[in-house]
Amino acid sequence: MVRCNDNPLWRGVSKLIAASIEAGEYQPGDQLPPESQLARNHGVSRFTVRQALASLEAAGVVLIEQGRGTFVRNRVIAFSLDSRTRLSANLTMLGLPGARRLISAETVPADGETARTLGLAPGGDCVQVRLLIEIEGRPVGLVSDHFPTPRFAGIDRVFHQTTSPTEALQAFGVRDYRRVTTRLQSRLPSVAEARLLGMPRTHPLIVAVKQDVDPEGHLVSFGCSAFCADRVGFVVG
Repeated sequence: MVRCNDNPLWRGVSKLIAASIEAGEYQPGDQLPPESQLARNHGVSRFTVRQALASLEAAGVVLIEQGRGTFVRNRVIAFSLDSRTRLSANLTMLGLPGARRLISAETVPADGETARTLGLAPGGDCVQVRLLIEIEGRPVGLVSDHFPTPRFAGIDRVFHQTTSPTEALQAFGVRDYRRVTTRLQSRLPSVAEARLLGMPRTHPLIVAVKQDVDPEGHLVSFGCSAFCADRVGFVVG
């Protein structure tokens, strides 16, 4: 590869790596070969490769993690967040394949905030349902919903038949529901969350804490959805 005054060597390497990513040789989230291998592949020094990767990181194409390597940045999926928020509707609108995977569905004692929100006695029972959200075959988020008892006692068994909250609520006579509050915050994942989502613990989550009510205004669920911040974003409106 020839170096021209107006086209530094690293810039040519940068373009070749970017072209490989664009061609699908490396998918979002994939790790690129180490600097030494890239240097051999392109017949340049590791310093030149380092410059090329730095330029790609500045352009938002890759992410360099010290001690781990260089990764192709994930495509950020923009979810619409409003009173009629539905995962299936968002995926349909975006033309993306997605799935919910049931992690657990069980009756548990409600913690302080959950009990207060659901109108339960401290430590009273509620049904907790935990789901893993996948888009294009990759995990992007975790949902933890709580349903008050006795109204929804047994809804955990329904979730073993369907992972759709809409269908599960319909089985209990709730023909529709809407979001009344959503509170967004960010935090780092726990060890278990990082394992389920296949992400480093140093990468943040975007957490949406929400309350849903039925057409009569009665609370039907309280919970949170934690999404990988480099994979999912929200459009509020």
